[in-house]
Amino acid sequence: EEEKAGKEGGSVYAIKAKKNPHIFKNFIEKKISSIERVSMKPFYVKDTMNIFDWKIDTSKREILGYKCQKAKTHFRGREYIAYFTLEIPYPTGPWKFYGLPGVILSVESTDKVFKMNANQIVIKKTNETISNPFDEIDLKPLTWESNIKEYEKKYYELKNYRGENGTTRSLPKKKIETIILETAPYIKDWFCTL
Repeated sequence: EEEKAGKEGGSVYAIKAKKNPHIFKNFIEKKISSIERVSMKPFYVKDTMNIFDWKIDTSKREILGYKCQKAKTHFRGREYIAYFTLEIPYPTGPWKFYGLPGVILSVESTDKVFKMNANQIVIKKTNETISNPFDEIDLKPLTWESNIKEYEKKYYELKNYRGENGTTRSLPKKKIETIILETAPYIKDWFCTL
């Protein structure tokens, strides 16, 4: 649970690196890079950072000795409540969260599926250049929308799959982010080509 900020405007955030994926935020390009999986196949996704429409509230609380203010947003199928501090004036936070006028120290979905809280703040003064680790891999970057199309194709392929013994396979419609919408625009186009 460490974030590094480099002089070239990037940061890498690892969420329990042994279990969860890395996220790279490029503050200059305003892109979030990650590896998203469709079934077992990895896709390199470059998503926009302009995906959060925060509503700042007047409620306040203290976290790790920092005065924090409450903010709310709806992001890909879930409502989130976050607490950020102006005492560390960087518009970043855990996972993909971004766009408040200070570091997000706590964020939780209202349905309690997602929750992250800072447990320590270490500020290092360094002149380090951090490059996007995903640029080193041999995968063509996709937009979030293209990733959704790939996921929807596999979702419906597996939904209609029946193995020799009658076995089935499936993918969830919703992970942390909603992937398959009930009115997904890509399903109709793809599904009609069967």
